[in-house]
Amino acid sequence: GDTLVFRTLTKQAVRKIANDRPPPLHDPRFIHLSRKTRSIQAYNKKQEELNTESMAGFLRYQIFLSYGILVLALWYGAVQNKSSLVDEGSTLQGYLVDYLPLWILLCLAVYAIGSVVYGVANFADCPQAAREVERHIEEAKAAMKKKGIID
Repeated sequence: GDTLVFRTLTKQAVRKIANDRPPPLHDPRFIHLSRKTRSIQAYNKKQEELNTESMAGFLRYQIFLSYGILVLALWYGAVQNKSSLVDEGSTLQGYLVDYLPLWILLCLAVYAIGSVVYGVANFADCPQAAREVERHIEEAKAAMKKKGIID
């Protein structure tokens, strides 16, 4: 009775230890995991380098938020001192100062649209990749004809 219970518990313990052990180095699942882990580590290292280069490690939203606050603070100061910044008879300068944040947003929108249009216009073709995809399509069609899926 006691020997059977001990053997069962021992087998369960051995199975648990075997399951907790990392796979052997020649196991392809381990190699794939290792590559994935290395690429994740390389990505994290690159992100750390980028973060240390820009504004003392702030996150991207914090950088944009600080720029936004800076622009709004400058605009608020310009609105408060509008009489000293704008000539008496100039309404154009008054409109520019009053609506400066909207002008900035408009400029950013035009820049974004221009960047997208420029990127689409200068999109590089990849003739080698296109030939490779066409070859894969022909191989797939041939395999499906061989299996009788298509005529």
